[in-house]
Amino acid sequence: MKGFLCIVLFLSGLVARAQYPSFFQYSVENGSPSNEIYWLYEDYDGYLWIGCDAGLFKFNGVSYEQISSSELTSRAVTGIIQSKRTGRIYAYNFNRQLICIEKNKLRVIKTWNRPINGLADDHKGNIFITSSEGTFKMEESNFSIDEVHSKLHFHDSKGRTFSSHGISDPSGVVYYQSGNRLMIWQNGIPKALPLGTNSENSIVFFSRFSRHPFVVSFTGGQVMRIVNKNLIPYSDAPLTKALKGRKINCVFESRDGKVWIGTYSGLVCHDPKKKSTEIFYTQFSFSYGIEDSEGNLWFSTLHNGFIRVANLNVRYWTTRDRFGLPDQYNLISFDERSIYFGSTNGMLGKLNVESLEFQKKEHSPKADFGMLYADTIDKCLYFNKNGQIFRFQKERFQLVNKSGRPVKSLFHSPSGYFFLSSQGLFFASSVNDHLTEDRMIDRVW
Repeated sequence: MKGFLCIVLFLSGLVARAQYPSFFQYSVENGSPSNEIYWLYEDYDGYLWIGCDAGLFKFNGVSYEQISSSELTSRAVTGIIQSKRTGRIYAYNFNRQLICIEKNKLRVIKTWNRPINGLADDHKGNIFITSSEGTFKMEESNFSIDEVHSKLHFHDSKGRTFSSHGISDPSGVVYYQSGNRLMIWQNGIPKALPLGTNSENSIVFFSRFSRHPFVVSFTGGQVMRIVNKNLIPYSDAPLTKALKGRKINCVFESRDGKVWIGTYSGLVCHDPKKKSTEIFYTQFSFSYGIEDSEGNLWFSTLHNGFIRVANLNVRYWTTRDRFGLPDQYNLISFDERSIYFGSTNGMLGKLNVESLEFQKKEHSPKADFGMLYADTIDKCLYFNKNGQIFRFQKERFQLVNKSGRPVKSLFHSPSGYFFLSSQGLFFASSVNDHLTEDRMIDRVW
């Protein structure tokens, strides 16, 4: 094998082709305020802010502090951002309330009473608010709110305008959707980019934390990228295949340039540099994601709390058997091409180190393994069950020794085979030789 492969196993099915980065899960079972999480945000002091159906919480890595007020008419909170200029935290709820947190005290902005679907900070003391009733801008100095008027905005047949999913990039450029066009505001100057003739009623998401944001349609059927304030179609067959049939909830870019797309049925990770795409955690419905200052990736889910991924290079494999119960593995052996695992219920696991495909092989009797030995001379795997030694070679099992000895370890040398058991150490020139007492090492040597 080339390099070092770190393996974490949670295995229980017959075939597991999907390998996922190892993660730590925060849920109500271990102290999270809710399993229904809408938003995550790391503030400038390193605290993690959590918006969920139970309210707004501040997490220090150990404990959760709820930030609330009697002014709130709805507990659920989402859309958390922080002002670059003032350091204030802003968010909103689903009952038309705009929220401001300063020095851990929450206040509701009384001058606002409209639906909200996005907040964006322009780094100049202005917060853009996107809404089904238009686009608005709040001045942080006095919390005054005015509608943003522009001839470039989309207007329907009755002259109405609406906007959605406002974000800002790391330099404070604001992006949002206005009907069938994408709006860009920089230094108070707007620019409109057409999204297409059929996009008036289509929702798009912008990748957060990107200097050149990706634009992904709600159903994943269209992917574009904003480069030099121009909208460029982005074509990648594996990404298109991964997004097919999935509904998008969020998009963000990590500092290594990877694009993370949260969907209702898994997390799609696309690397534009390597042109590679992977799908992770298909058991979760993702709502949001961020990368913190230490390089950890955090993802919120709609039903399972939130997760933290510390190292993408540590992977685990997961499936379920017909009973929905996990297997337990207690033995491991490997050769140049495969890593083998012995389970306590008699199943043999085989991991291909090149393709990272994991397969499970059923074998009778359904007893635990006494030993596993990948023999590089015979190019096979030997294992012991109930005092019998079996060979696994070319995807076939064969009984090779009925000695009845409880063999715990096997070693094949150029001169023969050493069998270590609780009854002694035996040597034989053939693996098929019966392990009689005259083959014990203290008697032969």
